[in-house]
Amino acid sequence: MMIRQPRYVPVLCFHRVLPAEFDAPLATCHRVRGLVVEQEVFREQMRRLDHLLQPVGLKEYLAWLRGEAALPPNACLVTFDDGFRDLQEVALPILAEMGFPVTAFVSVLQSEQPQRAGPIDLWFATIEAWWHRSSKRSGHRRRLKELVHGEWSRAYLRALPEDGKDHLERLGRELGVPADTIPSVGDVYLDTAALRSLAGYGVDLASHGWDHVLLTTLGSRELAAQLESGLAWIRMLNPRADPVLAYPNGSNDRRVQQAVEAAGFCAAFSVLPKKTLPDGPFAIPRYCIPNRITAIDEVAEGMEVRI
Repeated sequence: MMIRQPRYVPVLCFHRVLPAEFDAPLATCHRVRGLVVEQEVFREQMRRLDHLLQPVGLKEYLAWLRGEAALPPNACLVTFDDGFRDLQEVALPILAEMGFPVTAFVSVLQSEQPQRAGPIDLWFATIEAWWHRSSKRSGHRRRLKELVHGEWSRAYLRALPEDGKDHLERLGRELGVPADTIPSVGDVYLDTAALRSLAGYGVDLASHGWDHVLLTTLGSRELAAQLESGLAWIRMLNPRADPVLAYPNGSNDRRVQQAVEAAGFCAAFSVLPKKTLPDGPFAIPRYCIPNRITAIDEVAEGMEVRI
């Protein structure tokens, strides 16, 4: 069986689509992190996508990847990570209007307990509590950016799950935000029932791990458990689906790729720069689409697009 090289079909990655005026827990940090595309920008991006590329479904993409079928010369795959509520409420009406299929990568914990804050949610909620207390002073904006995606944030993610609490407590102390004053992140994720309903919109569900912990930080036993639980959950939602995975934060290495294949997934996607990834179905690159209308034009021209 011939395995095609996935880098020849662009895979687009979105996280959140929000109205420009939307302001709720996590939205500030998500905007700073580059995870938010504003609603009208997204609408125009999809119009350009309709003219420049042809979105295909996950089933068609995987059949092409295995060498079993052909795709249009301008084919692409549209994906969303994390299963935020705005996928259903804001993005899908636009996607449905255009007739575009989409693949949603979701973690089990956020879907089964949508009001429970994940590790990075707690980090961002602490930062946002400080940001709002500081009255959003312009002098603090540089500090805000450093906290959201600087080295400390990356160290926190690498320290999970065992030592992440120490980083989080230190962050709260430095910002003057006691843990018991951090506001709830609210109902920002789609629950399992809502995810099931997305099938009618042409949405394929896929795994984003158990709780969004970086898989490269886990020992062999913990890694296998994460993958097996994510795989079982996807098969529970859709027994006929070809199971695929998106690495949390794109973090993967050869050991993780081998574990993903051994667990029974047929492909896995990253968000790391294309030039850093090996060829093959377990390190498929994706373009993280920023809040910029012309990003779709850049993808169509073969440029490396990142947030």
